[in-house]
Amino acid sequence: MIMSSSEIVPGVFRIRGKYVDDFGYLSSYIVVNNGVSAVIDPGTAGDPGEDIIKHIKQLGLNPKNDVTAIICTHGHPDHVGGAGLLRKKTGASIMIHESDAKLLKDPSLFIKERLRLDLAGRLAMKLEKGPLRVNYRAAEPDHIFHDKETIKIGDFELKVIHTGGHSAGHCVFYESKNKILFSGDEVNNFPNEPQKFYLDLSGDIADRGTALDKMTRMDIDYLLPAHDIPHLFGEVSLQIKEARNGVNHFQDTVLRLIKARGDSDIEQLVYDIEVSRSVPIPEALDALLPTTLEVTLNSLKKAGLVKEKDGIWYAV
Repeated sequence: MIMSSSEIVPGVFRIRGKYVDDFGYLSSYIVVNNGVSAVIDPGTAGDPGEDIIKHIKQLGLNPKNDVTAIICTHGHPDHVGGAGLLRKKTGASIMIHESDAKLLKDPSLFIKERLRLDLAGRLAMKLEKGPLRVNYRAAEPDHIFHDKETIKIGDFELKVIHTGGHSAGHCVFYESKNKILFSGDEVNNFPNEPQKFYLDLSGDIADRGTALDKMTRMDIDYLLPAHDIPHLFGEVSLQIKEARNGVNHFQDTVLRLIKARGDSDIEQLVYDIEVSRSVPIPEALDALLPTTLEVTLNSLKKAGLVKEKDGIWYAV
């Protein structure tokens, strides 16, 4: 059975994978222009998986000859897990930003370096069955792209915009003719709740805010995220605005909770946020909230708003 697909604009197709709890549908995109094609975010090792190849064939293309690129917004398992197998079946070049390339070269680094985990948490991740499980082999990227680079798919030109919020190497891709933004996880990180997000330990909440501010000034008619439905025209600015509000609200909540207690560690902040339900939080994986808190606290420290001693955080 082939998963659902839809053509957003002529030559741009969304391949909708399975619905996975908090993460929603895992979406890949196929861009077709002048007889060649590229896949943006190939998903996990199994989803959308083989359906990408089936859709390419349905479009009248030969996977071995007509797929030129596998373009990854960032290096998380639900975005690169399928890259190696797709390259094996197509011969296409895997492309990713240099700051996340090492997650392709050594997938175990996602658990070792990108999540706040104790020993028990690391062992639990080995049993993880969700989209963030690391169950794929290492793959050497064929092309390292950089901010402001242009990737061509026939006459279809994608401008690389390095955002670095969700992860250090996160990028979005803008196509100016149709005013399309492939946003990965920088906007609509989760379905139906634009204020909900998480960051890995390499990410930066201030950079996420800056990137969202930049997007509000861009001319975007089609916002194509990896975990939510496509948003069109007037919806686009509303989604980006809500995502920006989510960043502000999360930072403000962390500061308010620290001030209310006088001091706090990350575990206490996790408890306070979960009990108060003061911000929308990811629920599919326990490590995501403490990881995002650590990144946020370090950003607030850099801004001179909090200080830390021996794992205890204080408002300044």
